[in-house]
Amino acid sequence: LDCLPCPAGAFCGSLGATKASGVCGPGWYCPGGQSSPYPEEYVCPSWFYCPAGCASPLPCPSGTAQSKPNAWICPICPSGFYCAPVLVNSTVNVTMPIVCPRGYYCP
Repeated sequence: LDCLPCPAGAFCGSLGATKASGVCGPGWYCPGGQSSPYPEEYVCPSWFYCPAGCASPLPCPSGTAQSKPNAWICPICPSGFYCAPVLVNSTVNVTMPIVCPRGYYCP
């Protein structure tokens, strides 16, 4: 039987492992084959969040936004703004705060 890469969202931190050591830490994401819960090259990027056990960065839900890297939650949109998905390139949508326009209010 061959060795298998550690599954996505988990890490395998010891030699001779027979199962995953645990889940990826909050604020990081773990593609398959990781040996640490906090892999330096997989810090959660800005405008995304990565809860514990995350295999890839998740966009913040509508009504929330996260502008800082290494986040594991998305706070509620700040007062005076609304948070909606914005296309940042041809394939990635992120939720960003947009200033509330004249004639409207954003509590």
